[in-house]
Amino acid sequence: VNEFVNEDIQISPNPFNSQINIKIPLRYNNEVFTISVVDLNGRIVYKQNTHPLNGVINITELNKLDQATYFIKIVNSKNSIFVTRKLIKF
Repeated sequence: VNEFVNEDIQISPNPFNSQINIKIPLRYNNEVFTISVVDLNGRIVYKQNTHPLNGVINITELNKLDQATYFIKIVNSKNSIFVTRKLIKF
């Protein structure tokens, strides 16, 4: 059984301006992920269901967010395992 673990996920750039790339192991290419960006007050400011393309999820349209600290939550829809990371918008 392959575990979806924190070390498998790479997010760049961080700090970000308008987009981020999430690298996910290729074994998850056919699975659906829910990507949520949450502000420090717990408000969801971005949410999308998507699947990786060649191990990468590209999240755009983040230029409308204010300069601040956020959390990104990446949830594997198949098994509900998730990873949360801190993001900084500049």
